[in-house]
Amino acid sequence: MLSAVLAGCCWLISVQMSFGSLPASAGMDLFMLLMGYFVACLGFLKILDLQAFIAEFRQYDVLTQRWPIYGVVFPFCEIFVAICVIAGVWPIWASCLAIFMGVNGWVSIHHRLKTASSSAPKLSCGCAGGHLKLPLGTMSMVENAMMVVMGAILLLTMMNVFS
Repeated sequence: MLSAVLAGCCWLISVQMSFGSLPASAGMDLFMLLMGYFVACLGFLKILDLQAFIAEFRQYDVLTQRWPIYGVVFPFCEIFVAICVIAGVWPIWASCLAIFMGVNGWVSIHHRLKTASSSAPKLSCGCAGGHLKLPLGTMSMVENAMMVVMGAILLLTMMNVFS
């Protein structure tokens, strides 16, 4: 639901920018603000029941399987990235961390889905915390792809590509 609202807002922003009714910089600022709030909400959902999130996350995340502390730190890193994006501070740290987290998550989920047998029980995604039992799949891939896009946009913004 939240991703559908976010996608709709992003589509409206892009339509307004294409017709010239919204300057590109204002649209990009609004897009990054929405992304920041979206990532912050997901991070807080994970912290609500950290143990349940870690248990679900460990089932498919490559780094958490190897180093369990990554599962503990992940939601806090996500919130750190969100705060940096919303506040407009430490863009290099935030963008690199967002890209790293997004690529790792995308690769982990892709690998898990590719190697899972059809008779194996369906895994739950930890992307919305431990309480919501979302199936591991498209939503999980979209969340991680959005992290990569947000990090890339932050880097491109720092290089003045959008001005």
